[in-house]
Amino acid sequence: SSDLLQIGEVLESAGASADNAAAWLHFTYDAASDATIVEVKSQADAGASAETTIVLAGVNLTALGSDGDIISHLLSSWTLHADG
Repeated sequence: SSDLLQIGEVLESAGASADNAAAWLHFTYDAASDATIVEVKSQADAGASAETTIVLAGVNLTALGSDGDIISHLLSSWTLHADG
């Protein structure tokens, strides 16, 4: 079994697409809790606050690179589903 993060409805309602999802998703790693924090915004504005926070325990996705690199990897591995 594998995990699937399906946030297509969130991104679709915000006007995001797989191509520009990095404007709505931001990934950070918290070493103390060994978790990747995914912040989901409803606006692409750099100053906008995240409305939803997702905690992925036991994984460091930031090792994959930038937000765009992480999203590309998750989409290509079918771990992130960005269609509504």
